[in-house]
Amino acid sequence: MSCVVDWPAAAVLHGAMGMQSPAADSAAGMMLVVLPALAVLAAVIDWIGVGARRPWLEYVGKPLTMVFLIAWLIFGAGAGMAFSIPTVLVLAALLFSLAGDVLLMLPSGSFFAGLVLFLLAHLSYIAAFTRDRGRLAPGEWLVAAGIAILLALLLPPVRAGLRRSGRPKLVIPVAIYAVVLGGMLWASVGTLLHPSWLAGGAAWIAFGGLAFFASDVSLVWDRFVAPLPGRRVTTHVLYHIAQLALTSGVLTALQS
Repeated sequence: MSCVVDWPAAAVLHGAMGMQSPAADSAAGMMLVVLPALAVLAAVIDWIGVGARRPWLEYVGKPLTMVFLIAWLIFGAGAGMAFSIPTVLVLAALLFSLAGDVLLMLPSGSFFAGLVLFLLAHLSYIAAFTRDRGRLAPGEWLVAAGIAILLALLLPPVRAGLRRSGRPKLVIPVAIYAVVLGGMLWASVGTLLHPSWLAGGAAWIAFGGLAFFASDVSLVWDRFVAPLPGRRVTTHVLYHIAQLALTSGVLTALQS
């Protein structure tokens, strides 16, 4: 039966598991290297598929990247035996992202349904990174203000592009998604500013949040505002870097 523990307790339990034997410790260390390496390899396969316009490579590489990241998180958190609520939230974010990836890359995939799945992924990341944060640090208010200004500049051209392309019904859903995306960026960058146990992985988490924001903005801008050179490759690269960085940051914090 699984148990729910605090993040620090999860780290202690994970460390205790790693001390079972030299052989077990060696195997665990190897898996913590192999799984992210496989995720990077799968991501590169996806990038090549997108750049060379080989859909079958994308169909293989994109979902496999997330599968390996999910396996990395589960293994790194103690093979499911030391899962805390924040760990489960990050796992949910990765699972929602995997489902969104599969849906959006299919020819018959629904953009709106994909939007909902990634909305849930961002909400899961926000909940994980702000849990037990307490009172906001002054810098977090400044970050929130900066993100609000950025969204205020980005949303009007996107709204106009949606109407111009005959998709006015997406204006409100996309606006809601943008606000949540901004919230995820704020929550991830906030790990740098707010003292907590997440400090060990805060740099990776903040970098991942920035990359995710840039990936989504480039995707929406290219689709509804104006074409961007090499957008598909750029979006995929930024997206995978974001997911790799976020997962790495969480595991770094968990094991620190």
